[in-house]
Amino acid sequence: MHPELIKLEKTFKSSILTKIDDPMLAQYQIELWMKRDDLLHPVISGNKWRKLKYSLDHALSLGTDTIISMGAALILIICMLWLMWVRC
Repeated sequence: MHPELIKLEKTFKSSILTKIDDPMLAQYQIELWMKRDDLLHPVISGNKWRKLKYSLDHALSLGTDTIISMGAALILIICMLWLMWVRC
């Protein structure tokens, strides 16, 4: 992995486990914990990091200085608009 990404990853906090307390879970003696990867970094959540880190590594190895990433919701909207346009 690119040295800059290794340096960035070292700034991440550890994943926090949060216990979910709910009466229905307690009724069935179920213990549920949530891994809070959204708290790993103030800008880059764990999910975004896992999604992009290999693409970032490749881009950095090519000397790229700009990357654009679109979220899944935006991509879904674009696909839906495209399908509507194709059907007209």
